[in-house]
Amino acid sequence: MTEPRDRAPPSCDSDAIDRLVEGCGRERDDLDFSWLELISRFRDITTLLRAEVAGILPGSNCGNSEFAILIQLRAAGPPYRMRPTEIFQALSVTSGAVTSRIEKLARLGWVSREASTSDRRATWVRLSEAGLRVSDLLMEHGAAHSRLAAALTGLDPAERQELVRLTSKLCKAFP
Repeated sequence: MTEPRDRAPPSCDSDAIDRLVEGCGRERDDLDFSWLELISRFRDITTLLRAEVAGILPGSNCGNSEFAILIQLRAAGPPYRMRPTEIFQALSVTSGAVTSRIEKLARLGWVSREASTSDRRATWVRLSEAGLRVSDLLMEHGAAHSRLAAALTGLDPAERQELVRLTSKLCKAFP
């Protein structure tokens, strides 16, 4: 996938963000611009990670959303299945978004839909053997080969735990 011509390749340009925040602070020294700095840094990191995830399985036309479903199913443990409702609630997306992504994953042979034996109205989404291999590939890549994993090596274990704790606390602070 090629980048649009009007968009630079993804990067985390701390200097540009620093200049932006410093400029805003100079113009409005009565305001705290840490929110702007966080938005800018999270945006850059997200852009980098989306581009990276898309390159893990070139040709699959899958991105973060599909991979997030595979990882959710893998994390559920054997028999690696969840109800669609559980998936969309876990990912904070609409049921329609999950349905279209599940259909795409099913076409790739990475998941299957199964009728519930206890409730005729309910279905399960189950990770296939191929989906299990793909989810393992994603986890292994994320843990050992991703740019984020490489960046995290610059933090000691206590700093990594603190970063996780603070971002979790920030997420929980949203209404």
